[in-house]
Amino acid sequence: MVVLISGLSLAGYVALRLVRGQSGIILVGLLGGLASTTATTLVYSKHSKNIPNFAGSASTIILLSHLVLFARIAVLVAIIEFSLLASIVPWIIGGLVAGTGYLAVLLFHRARQDQPLPELTVSNPTELKTAFGFAIAFALVLVLSAWMNDVFQSAGGYVIAFLSGLTDVDAITIANLKLFSMGSIEAKTAGIAIVIAFVANLILKMGIIFTVADRSLWRPVATGFAVLLAGVGVGLLVSS
Repeated sequence: MVVLISGLSLAGYVALRLVRGQSGIILVGLLGGLASTTATTLVYSKHSKNIPNFAGSASTIILLSHLVLFARIAVLVAIIEFSLLASIVPWIIGGLVAGTGYLAVLLFHRARQDQPLPELTVSNPTELKTAFGFAIAFALVLVLSAWMNDVFQSAGGYVIAFLSGLTDVDAITIANLKLFSMGSIEAKTAGIAIVIAFVANLILKMGIIFTVADRSLWRPVATGFAVLLAGVGVGLLVSS
């Protein structure tokens, strides 16, 4: 699991190092989502205060990085528990389609920006400290999820999914996939837990934006996140 997650993050990390984070709004958003949506949100939220009229570019980068998060979840499911992919795909596609539509509107209305993009600083995911940190987090989430499911049934697993999702979606996603593989939880429970973690992660990102970003960034990102969730909701209705 550590190798898998480190490999996904390493791809974005290496690409960002090669382009030095200066190769355009779309490229930085895509690579930022592959490397770290949290780092991407934090850096460009802060930068929205330092550069006049940068909110349009910052919101585009942040939202694009979160579209990559959908693809990241799909890849994890396909690799770890392919049988769950069919139940996950509808809300993944719903979120991607809705988010892409809103992003297209942002790109259409965004004024041209001449300011250089800031360097996106993320840690090397293959460093021992980073890798072991994820390993410990994954182990804790797996144990807590299993215990909460045993004691409080699916509701307990959902609580852990929300709390874990506030900081990281990967660990709780993998934990629920492993629990399903072992027969500890049903497919529906695993899928809902992943969605809850995703929602919790968006809540954290909005907290970051409200805390460190310029007020002009609040509305476009909040609207974008709402559109993502609406797409996810439609996907869940279709698959139910």
